[in-house]
Amino acid sequence: MSTNQELSAVEQHHLCRQRGMSLPVFCKRYGPGRTAAYEEIKLGRLRARKCGKRTIIAEDDAEGTGCGVCR
Repeated sequence: MSTNQELSAVEQHHLCRQRGMSLPVFCKRYGPGRTAAYEEIKLGRLRARKCGKRTIIAEDDAEGTGCGVCR
């Protein structure tokens, strides 16, 4: 097995276990625009965490959100 195949398997395993997503990924999956998502965060209806410069939204928080902009 080559290094590329091992890395690919490791990346696939990591993606299966990933529980958080960046704001652009959240917007793509759930439908709101960036501005609307940041407004929901500001109003406290969507919980987000900062990791350095990135804004991370946990999958549980995204699915349990009662925000009006999510489809």
